[in-house]
Amino acid sequence: MKKNFEKRLDELKRSHKELIKRKNRKKESSNGIYERFEHPVLTAKHTPLFWRYDLNKGTNPHLMERFGINAVFNSTAIKWKKKYLLVARVEGVNRKSFFAVAESPNGVDNFKFWDHPITIPENGNPDVNIYDMRVVQHEDGWIYGIFCTERRDPKAPEFAVNRRRPKEDAWRTNGAARAVWLSLVGQARGEASPSPAG
Repeated sequence: MKKNFEKRLDELKRSHKELIKRKNRKKESSNGIYERFEHPVLTAKHTPLFWRYDLNKGTNPHLMERFGINAVFNSTAIKWKKKYLLVARVEGVNRKSFFAVAESPNGVDNFKFWDHPITIPENGNPDVNIYDMRVVQHEDGWIYGIFCTERRDPKAPEFAVNRRRPKEDAWRTNGAARAVWLSLVGQARGEASPSPAG
């Protein structure tokens, strides 16, 4: 069993590393407006192995995937500190989403997710799901993000199948803009995340 675990873990690591390091070449055909590439720049398989697998052979001897990632999509992009960042919607197989940052030196390949997803502080009305982040760097030095959030419709009956109420939410308007982005910046520097601003 131990050999099988180690062999499978080595294969997972090798495959993941090959994917992250794979060159993404331009396709020869073009419409003259934009260029296409051979591979998508970011996929569910780009997510870190330790997000998807419990890598402890004592608690997961068969190295089964414990947290399945269904898809990575609807990313927003920004160039920051000479790196290209994608803030992607990462959807689990449970259809719930979270945001995570992947960075690349050239914006075409070698995208690698940061170790931890973005923590979005909640207020008294909890989110059911979040999606479609868009970011912009403002002249005031902050990076602002706006995204959609789904919240339970309080008027929906208890047995209602669809009790979600889509709504746009801005980091800045609920006082969490600085805290959320600072936690990203701090993570890149290896610092502790600050508490959300009130």
